Amino acid sequence: MDLSYLQIPPKKQKEFEQLLERAEKRLAQAKAENDRDGMEFLNAGIRSVRAVLNLAERYRLEAERLG
Repeated sequence: MDLSYLQIPPKKQKEFEQLLERAEKRLAQAKAENDRDGMEFLNAGIRSVRAVLNLAERYRLEAERLG
């Protein structure tokens, strides 16, 4: 996913993707441990990162549509 439309450099894009991957792995651990606070915290973080990535994708698609 290209975040340049949000003026997010590629290095930061990679960091967002890595953060999401780590959070999803940690969420699985929190679920296995029935850590409700951890699950709530991680779910909020995952939603936030996904929101940024989804926004970037919508910007990209609209930019392509507009040419």
